[in-house]
Amino acid sequence: MDEIGVRHFGRLPDAAESGQDRIAAVRTEWYILTSRIDQLKGAAVMREVQASEAKTHLLQLLDHVEHGETIVITRHGKRIAHLVPDAERRRTDAAAAVAEIKALRKGNPKITVEELLSMRDEGRR
Repeated sequence: MDEIGVRHFGRLPDAAESGQDRIAAVRTEWYILTSRIDQLKGAAVMREVQASEAKTHLLQLLDHVEHGETIVITRHGKRIAHLVPDAERRRTDAAAAVAEIKALRKGNPKITVEELLSMRDEGRR
């Protein structure tokens, strides 16, 4: 991962390797990228923290916020503040994730409809 949390990919299988190896590599990379996009969209769960705990663990909470999590600070059970990731950074992260997906699509062989359906149905058996 680089400084903004985007995973950079290693070597993908070359044409000499079997079709199943290529499909497995593409499936793995696709799962990682789509998970990252979901995280960037704000799919992370909002967490509530008491003010006294926030005071004690502020640096750890900031680390969580930096990685996309939203934290709600409460006092006596009432919400008093939200710690949210910077919107500009989230846009930059999302743009980087989309660029990674586009690069992955360009560098891989075309997948037939049968292979795509096979990947989709693999977990349903």
